[in-house]
Amino acid sequence: MIDTVVIGAGLFGSMIAAELRRIGQQVITIDRGELFAGSGPAACLIKPSWLGGMGEHRDSALEKLNELYTVHELMFSVGALGLEKKEPVFWVNPTDIMLGKDMYCDVTRIEPAGRTKTVWCKEQITGEEFEIESLNLVIAAGVWTEQLYPEFKQKAQWGAASLWRNEWPSQQPKIRPWAPYKQLVAFDRGDGTWVGDGSALLYKNLTSERLADTLRREAEFVGLPMETATVLQGFRPYAKGHKPCLLESPDPNVWVASGGAKNGTIAAAHCARVIGEELS
Repeated sequence: MIDTVVIGAGLFGSMIAAELRRIGQQVITIDRGELFAGSGPAACLIKPSWLGGMGEHRDSALEKLNELYTVHELMFSVGALGLEKKEPVFWVNPTDIMLGKDMYCDVTRIEPAGRTKTVWCKEQITGEEFEIESLNLVIAAGVWTEQLYPEFKQKAQWGAASLWRNEWPSQQPKIRPWAPYKQLVAFDRGDGTWVGDGSALLYKNLTSERLADTLRREAEFVGLPMETATVLQGFRPYAKGHKPCLLESPDPNVWVASGGAKNGTIAAAHCARVIGEELS
């Protein structure tokens, strides 16, 4: 019997697991390695002007994020060409957060009722089935959360970013608007030049032409060749009606956490803080 099983090892699951381990819990994280997981394209940048959606949770979540990791302050050139100004942007290296999962397998069923929670798993390679029992259960499976809790359906919006491996190390990090509510962002993420354009599309609107437009726009922004980019893409969970994100306890000692949209990094820290306090 362990303390907590966390299903999902993206930003939310990894951060919640880190906080629970910090308070002394024995935690197992399970992930099935979805190809288009929402955390895949994440840069983990937090522009202060984006934080309005965090409301009263802003400061406590930022403090928790800094406690678990190191929150860096990067200076970006922000604004339209010729009208730029320097602004600080918070950043946590995503590789510091997503350190991997303890188990790589499919979760086929859960039993969240009662004092003991049971998670049924299936090995993807061997097909072997087994179960894990715990006192607590966290579902942090992004847009796939509804497969375990159908009442928590989220809107899946596709997002993409591009990564050029160590080709732009000395350039000034920059943010430039290109359409209403859309911004191109570029900076050296440590493993290469990360560039995003803020695209967020419903799956039904996702086409190869739109993906090509995104890559072209990003390549032109940093002056690097499209053909040398690695495209990072995934489906971000948007939890309508939940502020600042989806954080519910549908059964005793069970939490569902997801849906932070552009505030996913700091929203994950908020969930980690709340669940950690309830289990302390």
